[in-house]
Amino acid sequence: MIFTAKSLNDLPLIANQIISIVGERAIICFDAQMGSGKTTLIKHLIQILSADKFTGSPTFTIANEYHSLKGDRISHLDLYRIEKKEELFDLNIDYYLDESKYCFIEWPEKSISFLPNDTFWVYIRIEEDQSRTIQIENDHKP
Repeated sequence: MIFTAKSLNDLPLIANQIISIVGERAIICFDAQMGSGKTTLIKHLIQILSADKFTGSPTFTIANEYHSLKGDRISHLDLYRIEKKEELFDLNIDYYLDESKYCFIEWPEKSISFLPNDTFWVYIRIEEDQSRTIQIENDHKP
């Protein structure tokens, strides 16, 4: 499925559509260049799903946890600073993947070997007019 975001105002609707596509539980990886809007889209996803206030990208903490309206765990991982696979073991990435109702992962290429086959991928591309093309798939295109 492909969406076009001409402005930030389009993101809440796109976030709702993404949730309807992935269902009640999902790992969603975001594959896009820096500054493309990964964190902003994740913010809208968390605002839809969570009773908690979005606290920003976990670039330095690597993981933020939120709770759904039903109390389920929602995780947001930013793996930008991860340099070695061993750091993912230290992070206990399996905990986030297994125990989260939803797990949103920025810079997921560092965690490919940990991801289950049913992981969803969101690809964001910046167009010449600065709009964003957002594509969601359930397979990875390296």
